Amino acid sequence: MSKMGRPKSENKKEILVATRLTEEEFAELEECCKILGKTKAEVIRTGIKNVHKDIKK
Repeated sequence: MSKMGRPKSENKKEILVATRLTEEEFAELEECCKILGKTKAEVIRTGIKNVHKDIKK
């Protein structure tokens, strides 16, 4: 019998980060998700990469 469930990822995302947002910040996040067609996690990861890239200039 074969294994069931999701396939293992090469780049595991094991760390969970929680944050509090204002209603305005949450609305902005949801708008970004809708326009970009990405999940909240993907938009947040993109934001982290952009900020990190800016500080490394």
